[in-house]
Amino acid sequence: MKKIVLYLLGISIIIVVLLTSEINETLEAVGSVNTIALLVLCILQIITLLLITSQWKLISKKLIRDLTFLSVLDVNMKGTLVETLTPALKTGGEVTKYYLMKSKWNISSFDSVTIIYIQKLISIFTFTGITLLIFLWMIFGDLRYYELVSSSFELTMFVLLALLLIFSSILLYPKKTFEIVRKIPLEMRGKQKLNSTIKEFNASVKKINLNSSDYIKLFILATIIWTLFGIKGYLLAESMNMGLGFAIVFAITILSYLVGMLPITPGGLGTFEATMVLLLGTVGISVSTGIVFAIIFRFVTYWFVFIISLIYVSISKISSQLSMLLNH
Repeated sequence: MKKIVLYLLGISIIIVVLLTSEINETLEAVGSVNTIALLVLCILQIITLLLITSQWKLISKKLIRDLTFLSVLDVNMKGTLVETLTPALKTGGEVTKYYLMKSKWNISSFDSVTIIYIQKLISIFTFTGITLLIFLWMIFGDLRYYELVSSSFELTMFVLLALLLIFSSILLYPKKTFEIVRKIPLEMRGKQKLNSTIKEFNASVKKINLNSSDYIKLFILATIIWTLFGIKGYLLAESMNMGLGFAIVFAITILSYLVGMLPITPGGLGTFEATMVLLLGTVGISVSTGIVFAIIFRFVTYWFVFIISLIYVSISKISSQLSMLLNH
C-alpha cells in the first residue's frame, strides 16, 4: 500500500508539472525527438548496465575465482528490477543483491556486504567529486544557478560527504575506527558487537584483496558511467534542438539525480523530473520542452531499465521452470 501511495505521489508531481505547460508546445516538443537518437540513448543505457556489471565482476573476481560475467549480470539485473520499485538511494536493490550473492555465489554475509560496500563507495565517491566540480563551476561561472539550488543541494552534499568520510574510514583505517568505537558511550555488549562487525568486514576486505590497479580501474569505470549519464542528456537535448552546451546539460542531469536520490518516491519519480524542469527553466527552456526532455530522459534511464530487467527476470524464471520440468 505504501509503495502505491509513493508511486501516486511521484506521478502526481509529474501531472502537476505537465498541467503548467502549453499542450501544443508540449506536443511539438514530443514531435522533435529523433527516433534514432532515442535508440542510441537506449543502447548507451545498456552499455551503462554492462559497465556496472564489470565493476561488480572486478571487485568479486579474487574472492570467487570461477565467477562468470553472466553470473554477475544475473544478480545485477534482478537487483536492478527491485531497485526501480523501491524509494531512492537504491537500498532495496542492494538488499536483493546481498541475498542473491549469498545463495548463488556461496559466499558469507560479510563477503556479500563488502562487495556491495566497495562498489557503492567507489560510485558515491566519484559522483560526489563530479557534483563538487559542478558546484565550483556554478559558483565561479554563473551564480544564478548556485543561488537557485544552494539550500537543498548543500544539505544533500553535506550528508554525502559525511557518509563518505565514515565509510572510507572503516575501509581504509579499521584500527583507528576500533579506537573511536571504544570511546562511543555504548553498552559493552553493543561495543563488542560493533567491533566484531568491523573485524569481520576488515577480514572480508583482505580476502577481496584489491590492489591500487584494481581501484584505478574501478574509478575509471565509475567516471565513465557518470559521464555517460550526462552524455545521454546532451544527446537528447541536441536531438530536440535545445541549443544547450554539454557542461550545462551535464550539470542539470547530475543535480537532478542528486535530488532524485532523496528517499521520497520510488526511484525519485516526480522529484527528478520537477527538478530537471526547474533547472532547465533557468537556461531559458520552456516548461513544455523541459517536461518532454525530463520524461524521455527518465524513460531511458529508469523505465527502459525497468522493462529490460523485468524481461530478463521473466525469461530467467521461465527458463528455470522449463529446465526443472525437463529434468523431471
